[in-house]
Amino acid sequence: MTFLLSPQFKKDVNKLPKSVRKRVRKALYRLRDEERGEIKKVEDDLWRLRVGDYRVYYYPKNNDTYVLRVLHRRHVYRRETIKALLKRINRLEEQ
Repeated sequence: MTFLLSPQFKKDVNKLPKSVRKRVRKALYRLRDEERGEIKKVEDDLWRLRVGDYRVYYYPKNNDTYVLRVLHRRHVYRRETIKALLKRINRLEEQ
């Protein structure tokens, strides 16, 4: 599995405290190597990985995984956030 990090994900990660960045990195490595973690299908092809109070949203396609965002849990349960992530997936599928 290859991770393709979106520019928005990179911005999100850079805003996180160093300790959280480290936990996100470890969780992604574990997902890549073992295909395990606290994962849940959100909707359609959108998945989320729980990392403490943060959620990493990703979209698996073939052998690639598009990592879209990492957000604090208080921000992710808004319907607008999920809609925006689903739109991003649609744009990726059109490419």
